[in-house]
Amino acid sequence: MGEVFDFRTLKSGGSFEIGPFSVRTEKVCHPVEAYGIRVEHGGRSLTYSGDTGVCEALNDLAAGTDLFLCEASFTHGKEDVPDLHLNGREAGAQATRAGVGRLVLTHIPPWTDGERNLADARETYTGPSELARAGAVYEVRGFRAYGRAPEPSVRFRGPSVVRREAHALVRSSISSSGSRPGVGRLNLVIAKRKTT
Repeated sequence: MGEVFDFRTLKSGGSFEIGPFSVRTEKVCHPVEAYGIRVEHGGRSLTYSGDTGVCEALNDLAAGTDLFLCEASFTHGKEDVPDLHLNGREAGAQATRAGVGRLVLTHIPPWTDGERNLADARETYTGPSELARAGAVYEVRGFRAYGRAPEPSVRFRGPSVVRREAHALVRSSISSSGSRPGVGRLNLVIAKRKTT
């Protein structure tokens, strides 16, 4: 796959460019190595928490982001395992501390009530918020975040993704078990096609 993709090793405080996108990564609080990621282009940004407990690094990474995709696996008052996952209330508090424009809760397992997590998030975050849904498209001026893999003809205000020169594609896919909102994990894929 190295002939097609340019792989990067993530590190805390890392940054790199992929096509027109600036990418920043921060190690977040989780028992195994895990990273939050921020993608910026044209003064707009999308931040994905990855698996994390409450942590200052995530606040810094998400500061002022337009779209914050934040995990909320746990239920407030039910699971209290530090440095593992957030609950809806904690995700909302992280969004408030970071001053984000919009919160989308993701990575909610089938045994967790997504609607309760959303209600809990809204107790600590007053901006626009919702549960991630398979098939959803989230507009961030300059690029789009997809709740499904985009078609090859999708254009990102710049070169077509099917052009020969190097390009960047930002997409996120939500693998969902059933049609229940918030179920599954959001996978952010940033790919740069190598030129031949």
